[in-house]
Amino acid sequence: MDGFLGLAVDLAGIGAGLAVSNILTAGLPYPVEKRAGNPTPRPAGGYTGNTIGGTLACLGGVGVAVIPVVVAVVSTNSDPAAIRMPLLVLGAAGYGLALASAGVRIAAATAAPKLPELCQIALRSKL
Repeated sequence: MDGFLGLAVDLAGIGAGLAVSNILTAGLPYPVEKRAGNPTPRPAGGYTGNTIGGTLACLGGVGVAVIPVVVAVVSTNSDPAAIRMPLLVLGAAGYGLALASAGVRIAAATAAPKLPELCQIALRSKL
């Protein structure tokens, strides 16, 4: 795959990753605690499965969301590169932006009725 075509898939993947991670953050929250000597927070006791499940769901969601761009790259192999590369990169960037925007909207709609629960989880976090 050419560099520009890989860029197209990467741009769509970034937007898909932002969308899925926003939705999962609002939909499956869990409390975290800070480790001594390490700036990275870890899940509180009993919530490790949420992080593993969230990571796998994010990877799977991004893989599924990028399929249309991969199909577009493969199906335009016979077209002239000077025409298809800029169109694929611009189309994939727009697609990734649309995915990220939709992810923010879905996450906001998901989090709105759960605000009391989200506040309680934030209070249980030890940072």
